[in-house]
Amino acid sequence: MTLTTYWLLLGDSAGLRMASRPALSSGADTLPVSERGWESGRWSAPTLYDSTLAGLDGDHWFAADLRSGPELQPITLTLPISSVLPALAENAVFTLSTSGYTKGAHNLRISTTEPAPTTTLLTWAGSGDHAAAFSLDGRSQQIRIATQEGQAADGLLLDDLRWRRPVALRFGFTSATFESDSPPARLRLEQVAAVSRLYDISDPQRPVRVLFGDQTAGSLLVASAGDRRYLLLADETRLHLPLVAGGGGNRGTRIFTDAMDLHGLKRVRSQSATTRPALEVRPPLDFAAALDADALYVAPALFHDALQPLLEQRRGQGYRVALLDVTALYDGWSGGQVDPAAIREFVRWAAANSSRPPQALVLVGDGTSDPHNFTGRNNTNFVPPYLLPVDPWLGETACESCFGQIDGASPLDDPLPDVAVGRIPAKNAAEVTLYVAKLLAYEHTPAPLADRSRMLFVADNFRDASGRVDGAGDFTISADAAVAQQPAGTQIERIYYDPSPTHSQDVWREPDALTAWRKTLAALKRGGGFATYTGHAHHWQWASTDLNVDPPYLLGLYDADGLTNGGSLPVLLEMTCLTGMFQQPAFSGTTIDERLLLHSSGGAAAIWASTGFGVAYGHDALQRGFYRQFWHPQSSDRRLGALAQAGYLALFAEGLCCQESLRTFVILGDPLTLPQAAAESRVWMPRVGR
Repeated sequence: MTLTTYWLLLGDSAGLRMASRPALSSGADTLPVSERGWESGRWSAPTLYDSTLAGLDGDHWFAADLRSGPELQPITLTLPISSVLPALAENAVFTLSTSGYTKGAHNLRISTTEPAPTTTLLTWAGSGDHAAAFSLDGRSQQIRIATQEGQAADGLLLDDLRWRRPVALRFGFTSATFESDSPPARLRLEQVAAVSRLYDISDPQRPVRVLFGDQTAGSLLVASAGDRRYLLLADETRLHLPLVAGGGGNRGTRIFTDAMDLHGLKRVRSQSATTRPALEVRPPLDFAAALDADALYVAPALFHDALQPLLEQRRGQGYRVALLDVTALYDGWSGGQVDPAAIREFVRWAAANSSRPPQALVLVGDGTSDPHNFTGRNNTNFVPPYLLPVDPWLGETACESCFGQIDGASPLDDPLPDVAVGRIPAKNAAEVTLYVAKLLAYEHTPAPLADRSRMLFVADNFRDASGRVDGAGDFTISADAAVAQQPAGTQIERIYYDPSPTHSQDVWREPDALTAWRKTLAALKRGGGFATYTGHAHHWQWASTDLNVDPPYLLGLYDADGLTNGGSLPVLLEMTCLTGMFQQPAFSGTTIDERLLLHSSGGAAAIWASTGFGVAYGHDALQRGFYRQFWHPQSSDRRLGALAQAGYLALFAEGLCCQESLRTFVILGDPLTLPQAAAESRVWMPRVGR
């Protein structure tokens, strides 16, 4: 759901009023009469998301992937060119926006078959954003874009097509927007409806109504300076929106026409161009409860009741907590518009105006990189991800720690967060209720010590079955380093997938992919104190083992649904890539980590994972700091947020390598959670005989 918010303010003095001017002022009769103008339009069909390329509009969404090269068939797209006013037999100016992901030459053939066949070849070079301008007959109703055969690879993402075409000012008794020519003139507007109103919208913040006076409908004259933009409303109960066309009926196609019904307008928050806006009286904003709060919980209002048991638990533990409606934060810091920066600005305000900064920020609600549902996945966006270019390989991804980095105007001014941030990525109130119950049971009723002292380490292979090594490194070395940090009294369970012909005889090294999967599932069903996965992964699975077996992984998306370790939940450390990318659009609605977190009968109590790519050296430093903070006998803070912060500090202190993980790792869960992992204490008694 997409909301656009407008504010109507009631005050003691008059606000800004729309100015007006006569259509024909004194001396206008000396201006030449013109019956032509310009109409602008845009074709856009965003369906492809690319985190590495922003595009000229900065939104990372594109209409098509235009790739060409050896053995690739040419791609041809046909784009409709819509028009409200009659096009003249003159050239129109078109601008094609693209983003190149190859550095060489780019070649596109632009053609039209009507009113006469015309072809233009666009050629340029280099990667990145590009706007190519060209001219074609303005009467064209469609344009074909085709890639060219060639020996070199050519990769382009198509963003949009814009045009400005000469038109006759003949309105057919409907509404339209148009622009005047450069020279001042008296514009003759033909076929104008009797109830029409004309507005000069050259400055959209200060429109001017043009009064027709005693001119009758049908044919009207309007004196105009050069290059002015106008909106003619044939029916004042309907708002004419700028012309944006899309092709093919695809998901995400943008087609806007004069479709907003304004009859009886009583509301100001609009969800789309075809629904009546809603008027809401907003009480004065009051954020006093957030001042001096130890923990800030931010959630949509429909989740507030489900959160109450968790808030009561935190109050009982001595925390001062504040529950904020995310909509109120938008109203206070982003003019009512959905913007993750508003949440950060609120945290900065709370910290600056309190005697002590908050210890934790908990975002309750799932978010997505596709808030407009271009992909048709219908994922929720209750609390949006803070999408920023923080990953050197992926580019843009969720930077959850950025919500809690409150130094400087930009969240990127400082690499370390000041406030621990966690997210409960629930898609509805029922999921909030289930997770809160799961977390409270974890905190209220710890598993038996024998379970809490069991530490699970799962690792991907370094060598494949042919002996070829993985350039990413030996994951078992990383896992063994974490094992070495576990104290006496812990039970170590290792499952290392190792199909190499020279694998050691360690019982925890498993050469068979299917058996490794079964062992991983069985170990997770037993639960434990901590569980750590080290290796390759993506949004839906751990590792890629043997493509000839089913399943070809160590853990899959839906494996979480079968876990029954609700009485022995581990805290899961994902020393891998992408599993924490909760914002990824998906028909399933979740990534693997979200599923492990929200599964009511098992899975994990909380998860520390990455929303991007990473390097093993960085992951090593993170888990080294995490486990050192937890197991150190003099550790003063073993809460999940403090453990993550210790990991960040360890990575930050160890040099320039792998610093991206400071911003790409996310706590799924509540950072105030105290992990229940523990070591068994054993007392050795001497043997006494008689």
